[in-house]
This record gives sequence, structure tokens and C-alpha cells, in this order.
Amino acid sequence: MPTALTPAMRRSRLIRLGAFAVLVFAGIHALPRLAQDVRYHGFADTRTMAGIPNFNDVVSNAPFVLVGIAGLLSLRKRGPARVRNGAERAAWAAAFAGVLLTGFGSAYYHWRPVNETLGFDRLPMTVCFSALMATQFAECVGAAAGRRLLLPLLGFGAGSVGYWAWTESAGVGDLRWYGYVQFFPALLIPILWRSFPRTYDRIGDFAYAGLWYAAAKLLEAGDRAVFDLTRGFVSGHTLKHAAAAVATLCFVRHLVRRRPTDPVPDLVKAPSDAVRREGPAA
Repeated sequence: MPTALTPAMRRSRLIRLGAFAVLVFAGIHALPRLAQDVRYHGFADTRTMAGIPNFNDVVSNAPFVLVGIAGLLSLRKRGPARVRNGAERAAWAAAFAGVLLTGFGSAYYHWRPVNETLGFDRLPMTVCFSALMATQFAECVGAAAGRRLLLPLLGFGAGSVGYWAWTESAGVGDLRWYGYVQFFPALLIPILWRSFPRTYDRIGDFAYAGLWYAAAKLLEAGDRAVFDLTRGFVSGHTLKHAAAAVATLCFVRHLVRRRPTDPVPDLVKAPSDAVRREGPAA
């Protein structure tokens, strides 16, 4: 783990990370356009209960709402979450707000699964992915970096859904930007950890979250197979929602149980943060 980085070293490493992000984005654009498969909306479990169409896929989004609320409550000033400054708190709050809104957006989509409602499912998910990346910049690079990157990252995430919707309406749907927003954090965050010193322990919580999210994607792909295997009891997509909610719960657990390690690094020190750390001048 890198330690005692000078400001020049931090800037250099941050520039390299930015260049890497641009290169990966350019590489994705070198791939063929990825259109939305209309068969995606053909979920296995279409049963209507209590007047709710696709009942299980709709109500299985409730855990997202509960986890989002739990995460936001933990971030209260007297809550159990451990954060050092406002930049960390804001980024984590955005991430949990995205989780909460995913519950409503995904439920709305599954009520009537068509392209026109799919954006309501994907938009809050980009908030989760983008804000999670901002949390790690705030914690590893410093409060100023996290503060400056949060809104641009959220904007790019929302833009990826807008770009898909626009291209879809033009008959040339393209999911490459959205795929970048969803999966690139899993590639960049470990590199970020190797480039800058982490300021909290319990890094394993991220691994658990990743494993649960991978399980969710596998269940999503095996929607019909799981439904047939359980003889129509539960579908893979319904279980996908549960697994993804557990993945987000890992981050609540992380915030509540983690402990600080090294002093907070910072690329560009914010005056207010510096005063709090160093105290008033003699």
C-alpha cells in the first residue's frame, strides 16, 4: 500500500487514473454498438397477485428501499456510520439515495416492463455506481477530490442513461456508455486503492459486495432456468433483486464497522479540513 505520497505524486497518479479511464472509454467505443435486446423484457414470472402485475419482480424491490433508508440513517451526524468529512458523507448519501430510488424505479419498470420504463430502473442505478466511485476518491485521494468529482460523476452516469434513451428513440440504441458506468468502477477502484493509501479498514466488505452483485447478475441471466428449476416458485430475476440488495447492505455494514487507519491524504487540501486536522495556529 502506498504511503507518504507528496502532492506532486498524488497529482501524477490521479492524472494517470484519468488517462486510464479515458482509454477504457475509447476502447469501449471501438466495440460494435450494443443495442437493447427486446427479449430482455420477457421475464419468467408474470403472475399477477393483489392486482399487481409481475408481482414477485415488483415487490422484491422493497429491500432496496429498506437498505437505502438504513444507509441514509447511518450517515446522520449522530448515526453509527464512520465518516471523516462532508465530502465522504455526501458521496455515501448519494449512493444510498440511489439505492433507495432504485427500489422505486425498478418496481415501476417491472410493473410494465418495456423500453419506455426501463430508464427509470437504470437512472438511479447509475447514481449508486457513480457515487460509490466518488466515495473512494474522497477517502483515498482526499476530501477535495471527492467533493469536486461527485457531481461530474453523477452527471456522466445520468448522461449514460439519457444517451441510451436518445439513441433508442432514434432506432440505434447504444448501451455502451451505460455498461461503462456500471462496470468500470469495479475495475478502477482496486487500482485506486493500489495508487493511494486507504484510510479505513474492512476492505473485504467491498469483495463481499462484489460477490453478491456477481451472483445477482448470474441470477438475472438464469431467470427462466431458476423459475423452471423451482417449478414456478421463484424466478432468477426475483432472486437477483434480493442478491443485489444484500450487496448494497454490505456497504452499510462497512460504514458502521470500519475503523480509520492512516491519516487522511488529500490531493488539494480544503482549508476547512486542514484546520480541523491541524488545529489553530499557535
